[in-house]
Amino acid sequence: MSLSVTLYTQPSCMACRLTKKHMDTRGIKYEEQLLDTDDTDLMEAISELELTTAPVVCVTTDEGENLWFDGYRPDRIDGLVKTFGKSAHSVANGTDPLPEHQEEVHHESVRI
Repeated sequence: MSLSVTLYTQPSCMACRLTKKHMDTRGIKYEEQLLDTDDTDLMEAISELELTTAPVVCVTTDEGENLWFDGYRPDRIDGLVKTFGKSAHSVANGTDPLPEHQEEVHHESVRI
């Protein structure tokens, strides 16, 4: 399975740095792009998904399925590796890897 991860970040964003570090530590490759608030298509998609915190992470499968999440979410990053194993190490997948009972973890984030 071919997977890709795009990480939309903002300058001076601690949650963005933590997300990148955690993905690097877990061996997940990603493409980093600056979260451009002038990109109306991107901002509209983020708004429709009710994502409000940087970074914004988009994980896409070769079948075109997408998983979006925002903020520093080590639980989601670890879930990608746990659920998709070696595929997650080459990038990640587009289905929600979190067990329903797992709690969300919130860290200092930058509002979009």
